[in-house]
Amino acid sequence: MKIKSLILKKFKKFKINEIEKFSVDIHDRIQIIIGTNGSGKTSLLQELFPYSPNKSVFDKGGYKKLIIEKNGSIYELKYEYNKSKNEHSFKKD
Repeated sequence: MKIKSLILKKFKKFKINEIEKFSVDIHDRIQIIIGTNGSGKTSLLQELFPYSPNKSVFDKGGYKKLIIEKNGSIYELKYEYNKSKNEHSFKKD
């Protein structure tokens, strides 16, 4: 499995740094994450796992979108946290 990209919107762990939306496209085998203590480095790494995140780490209207590649297929996992309901989607290719 290879992580291709990650998008986080209204992720509470980044709120302290006033980051509304975070996005990263991963092209290399090695990535370096730099930040001060409490800036959300570990929380970011936890969001790279392809399972449903804990909705308490997102503000209303927030979402997580993770794109991964496995065995030549592309998978898109999206989790949205809206006021009325939480929506999750899974797409292949």
